[in-house]
Amino acid sequence: MRQAQDCEPDDPFAQRLRQTYNDLETERRATLAALADLDAAEGDASARPTAQDAGLLDTLPYLTDNLSKAPEQLLRGLFDTTHLAIRLHPDSNDITITIRLPGPNV
Repeated sequence: MRQAQDCEPDDPFAQRLRQTYNDLETERRATLAALADLDAAEGDASARPTAQDAGLLDTLPYLTDNLSKAPEQLLRGLFDTTHLAIRLHPDSNDITITIRLPGPNV
């Protein structure tokens, strides 16, 4: 960074570094604007995730280990409840995984 600060404004290194910074700043502002738009969008505020809901993300790294140890009967119930579907795309290594989370009355 010091090198970029000390070099001439027309130095190619400094120009590329400034361009990268400007690109990142533009992307950051666009992301913040998109988030603001989402926050302002109409919708039921009670349906938004809470901090407690966000805490579930911390448990995701343990999901594979825990699912691999779960009894088959529980796994089938989980997959039936969430309508798990796994679609393998022919001629590629891609898959699409979809689930439908149950409502609050399930």
